Amino acid sequence: MAKGVLIVEDDHDVRETLGLLLELEGYEVYGAANGKEALALLKSISPPDVIITDIMMPIMTGWEFLESAAEDPALASIPVIILSAAEKKESPKHPKVLAFLPKPVPIETLMTLIKAHS
Repeated sequence: MAKGVLIVEDDHDVRETLGLLLELEGYEVYGAANGKEALALLKSISPPDVIITDIMMPIMTGWEFLESAAEDPALASIPVIILSAAEKKESPKHPKVLAFLPKPVPIETLMTLIKAHS
């Protein structure tokens, strides 16, 4: 069975490019344009092995998404990788944050983290 990765990213091109890279590596990829969309999606799919999320997004930011996810025991146990062009100004609101990676995304580092936790 393929490992699942959820990408929460408002930039369509970034979300699609990361998704294609992960699909080529054999992952089942789910995408959401913001935290609210991601929470709704998580109710309709099997929990992914890893969540990748941006911070600065419309409707529901990555911080708000992580805070909501942390309140659900099924989601709080999913490892999270944060991608952001913004500086790390807040502490993660989720117990399983693996890393805070800058944009542009360091693909080798990202893939190493995903493979280690999926």
